[in-house]
This record gives sequence, structure tokens and C-alpha cells, in this order.
Amino acid sequence: MGTFKNTSDGAALDVTAANLSGHTWKRDSASDPLLAYQTLSYDDNGSDSGSVSSQTVSYGGSLTVSDNGFIRAGYTFNGWNTQADGEGTDYAVGDTISNITSNITLYAKWTGVNQTVSFDGNGSDGGSSMDSITVTYGAGAVTLPANTFTKTGYTFSGWNTQTDGNGDAYDDGALISNLLSSITLYAQWIADTYVVTFEGNGSDGGSTLSVSVTYNAAAVALTANGFTRTGYTFTGWNTQANGGGETYADSASVSNLLSDLILFAQWTADTYTVTFDGNGADGGSTLSISVTYDAGAVTLTSNGFTRTGYSFTGWNTQANGEGTAFATVPRSPIFCPISPSTLSGPRTHTPSRSTATAVRPAPLRRPM
Repeated sequence: MGTFKNTSDGAALDVTAANLSGHTWKRDSASDPLLAYQTLSYDDNGSDSGSVSSQTVSYGGSLTVSDNGFIRAGYTFNGWNTQADGEGTDYAVGDTISNITSNITLYAKWTGVNQTVSFDGNGSDGGSSMDSITVTYGAGAVTLPANTFTKTGYTFSGWNTQTDGNGDAYDDGALISNLLSSITLYAQWIADTYVVTFEGNGSDGGSTLSVSVTYNAAAVALTANGFTRTGYTFTGWNTQANGGGETYADSASVSNLLSDLILFAQWTADTYTVTFDGNGADGGSTLSISVTYDAGAVTLTSNGFTRTGYSFTGWNTQANGEGTAFATVPRSPIFCPISPSTLSGPRTHTPSRSTATAVRPAPLRRPM
């Protein structure tokens, strides 16, 4: 018939028809589940904070499942389950659990929140747009796609959550996980720096230091020419040795290059003038001539001076005949002078003149 306690001495006794007579008995709740209260408990199952109070009910009673009071960063509450791994019986908030005959623990179920990662070219002027990606909290890392943006004069250096690069930085192709909100990643750019070097292009002396030019920075003045070339005057720079490319003046300002640059010195052969002095002549004249360096020999003009009582014998760079002599017949070829001792003026942009002076022999006397 059941287990009861004697009200007089508290002794427990299985009551049967034989011993029921003559005693006062009550049920023993410690040994009779029908008199015990059952507990419905709630487990946070990994939450960061919050709580949910447990509930009690008498044997065989019913309870309504409580609302969630737990909080877990990056996750959304998705109901309750009788197992922590979610493989048991599911219960939604507000469900009724009936005929409860034992203690029950319900475990919070969590679903990772999906966050979106978008990409911004941040000043790009080319390339292709990039599709956003989804990162689910707690579902493992996702690889960022390779950058497809381009920007003239700049090199891509990675991603950042701020346009100015002062946020969280990510490398191209980095792993990203457990975002707590959707983010936009902005392309980061470093201005390219290119080197301008200088080629003497036939020079026979001197040198010129290279310069560095950074895109979108202040213009840089080209190094002044330091090359020299005998018989030539420097006229500027060109991107091709033959002068068929882009021209730059000496010390010109350069900016926004898109590649390294070699500039070739450009040269113009010097041209000098040879003039003739009659050196005491009393008649005639002799036309001057021009001689260009490296352009081949030029024949001296035939003497056109006359002097009464004298015969012309040739030319000399000094009036007294002690300089460099040039023959009279045949006409002497003369190459472009390169120094004062060989009919040359100084090697400057403005050619100088050299003077050939007629030589005066001793006068002829009549015999007596």
C-alpha cells in the first residue's frame, strides 16, 4: 500500500492491510517520488553573462519554459535543448513541459552571428570591384580575397578598418574570424618612388648624381649636368640616346613618374670660326670659315691678301710666325680646333674665333 511514517515515533514502515489497523500513518516524501518536487534548471552553455532562475514543480506537474536571460558575444540565442551539444530534445521559450517526474536541465542553444566584410578601393582608379564576404562567429577563420583594386602611382600595402590607416590592419589574404559587427576594409596605398639616373651618352669626363622622385609628392629638380665632352656643348636631357624621346631641360622639375627613368645627355658639336689677318697687307681680303667639331676637315680659304713688294708664304697662328704654321698650296685642311694652341678659342657655348695671320717674308731688293 505504500511507505508511511508512524506519527508517534516517526518510524517508517511498509504499510499492509495487516498492520494498518490501530495506527495513524502519513506518506514519507523522502522515499515516495509522488511527494517530491522536481526542478527545471537552465544552463548558459558558454554564455558570457546573465542568468535564468530554475523552476520547481510537484511530481507529474507541468512547467512553462522560461525566456533566455543569458548573453553570449557573437551569438544569437536559438532556444533550449536537453543536451549541451544540441542533440537532445528542443524546447522553445514558452513551451510547456508536462508530466515532469524527474529533474531536468535545459541548455541554451547558440547560433553564431553572420557579419559582412566589405571592401573599399579608398582612392583607387582602376582594377575591379570586390564582392563582400560573410564571416560567421565561431565557425572558423575566413581568408580575405586578394586585392583587385589599382591606383596609379601607388602600391597596395594591405587593408585597414579606417581610411587613414589608423584602425585595425589586415594583410592581403589574411585570416579573419569572430567579428562582432560588419566591417568595411579600406585599401591602403604607398606612393611609389622611382629613380632618375643620368647617362653621359658619349661624355669623356664628369658625372651626375641620380635623384629619387615620389609620386604625388613635391616636384624634384633634376641634378645639374656634371658631364663634359670635348668639343661639344651640353644641350639638355632626353629619354633616348638619339634624342628621339621626351626632352628635359637641365635642372628641370620632375614629378609623378610611373617608372624608373634614364636620361641621356644631349650634345651639340661646337662650331668655331677661323678668320684671316693680312698682317701688313695693303690690298685684298680673305673670307673666314667655320669649323665644326667631329664634322670632318675644312679647307682653308685661299689667300686673297696682297702686299706690295712681298710674296705670300702661308699662315701662322702668330703674327711673327712663331705659332702653328699652315701651308699655302695645296689648301691646308683644318680640323676643329680644341685648344688655344691649335687655332682654338675656349670650349664654351659661344664659339670663339681663331686668327690665321699671314706670314711676312723679307722684301726683295733689286741688284745694283
